[in-house]
Amino acid sequence: LTYERVPQQVTETLVATIHTPFAFIAVAFGILFVVGMIMDLTPAILILTPLFVGPVAAFGVDPIYFGVFFCATLTAGLITPPVGTLIYLGCSMSGSSLSAVVKELLPYIVAVYAALFVSVVFPEIITYLPKQVFHLYGG
Repeated sequence: LTYERVPQQVTETLVATIHTPFAFIAVAFGILFVVGMIMDLTPAILILTPLFVGPVAAFGVDPIYFGVFFCATLTAGLITPPVGTLIYLGCSMSGSSLSAVVKELLPYIVAVYAALFVSVVFPEIITYLPKQVFHLYGG
């Protein structure tokens, strides 16, 4: 990826097509949601982090906020049907069917995505505590 300058090309493309930080977060959410459903967390982080570092800086998004949002969205994808890998792990461990596990997980899935939505609308929810503890940004 580095040799072919993929991170720089992704940054240039995103900055040219997206004009606001909120729109960037929405696009990032969509990408991370889909990748989180089909890929395990560690490889997704290792592959996608270099691709998002440039746009995060270009749009002026708080890196602490984006890091938490990045990991939370990928993790939420792991419990989202139809491909969510943690659902299949739960099925094999409990001996239950996929539909039974998804039925039980549905309220939790809704809660996770509601929390992610609230964190997109109010990013201070994520950044308040680090600002207070580490006295970042004049906080």
